[in-house]
Amino acid sequence: MVLLGQVALILALATPPARVCAIAAGSDPDCGTQIKGALAMLGQQKAREAEQLALAATKVCPKEPAAYSMLGMTYDFENRFHEAQTAYRQAISLDPKVAAFHDNLAASYMRSGNQEEAVRELQTALKLDPRNQTANLNLGAYDLNQKDYRRALDHFRAGEAEASGDPGALLGMIQAYFRAGETTAGLRGAVRLSAMAGSDPKIHFSLGLLLAEHGEYPMAVKEFEAIPAPERDFAVVLNLGMARSRLGQFKEARQAYEVVLIDTPPVMTSADAALIGRFADTSLLLVRWGRTSCDEMTAAVGFLRLCHIGLDGIVMVGVEAGATPYGQLASYDYAPSDHRLMRPPGARRLTETE
Repeated sequence: MVLLGQVALILALATPPARVCAIAAGSDPDCGTQIKGALAMLGQQKAREAEQLALAATKVCPKEPAAYSMLGMTYDFENRFHEAQTAYRQAISLDPKVAAFHDNLAASYMRSGNQEEAVRELQTALKLDPRNQTANLNLGAYDLNQKDYRRALDHFRAGEAEASGDPGALLGMIQAYFRAGETTAGLRGAVRLSAMAGSDPKIHFSLGLLLAEHGEYPMAVKEFEAIPAPERDFAVVLNLGMARSRLGQFKEARQAYEVVLIDTPPVMTSADAALIGRFADTSLLLVRWGRTSCDEMTAAVGFLRLCHIGLDGIVMVGVEAGATPYGQLASYDYAPSDHRLMRPPGARRLTETE
């Protein structure tokens, strides 16, 4: 089964607002006001206004690390990573013992593709604060990508992913559960995440892919169907159809496709063709050039008829161009209408009774 799309791991890589606004005692009151104002502007996605307030805060109180951290967040919002990282490093130089500043720098490194530096900063944050949720959750995501599933679970648990209220963090933990072989825990997490997701198409789609990947097709169908119909794109519809096909719900699966091709095992070695053929609108028997004998083909056709499977045609595969005595079949020839394709001497031909 081919799944379209990737499981999306969505983790918030940003300092919690309460930590951003932790202004040092003795700072200018205007500094705190400007930092809080910048945070409010960023919450409204007004990055330029937020940047201006944060810059003003760094001028009013140049020794206040929270001002530089806030400035870095405004730069990160606009993907200006180099400037953001410079601001975060300034905040750290003023107060290296605040784990949240290391979290923010790690987030910026991660987003700019510098995973090695990001991991180093997250580890530093954990040394300063072993229960740091942001560091634990993001290290869990990193370990998951590195396929170190047990270590990922340790970090997700330390970051209390299940109680965090963060759908992305819980999705990451569910992935780790499944891939570490803890299926029961993964299914419990999936039920919890599905209820938490509401009508969020990204979460339901990612969870549906994950469940289908691990053979949990009934739950996968529910996740794909939880996506509102107007928001279902090609990938959602196709994966929903594939999950239904796996459940044998062929009538429902048809709604996802224009054409469904089902390649069954050989007719005479498996009952699949007889079982599935009754659902098909068109049935074709494939025979291989130079390997399938006329007796085998006759037996296959007879078996399908006994099973009441209507056969619409026979397709020969693996034909070698120029091979004899059927070489003329591999090319077009404008022959007189009274010419007929001739079978080799001694070959049997299918009759109506056969």
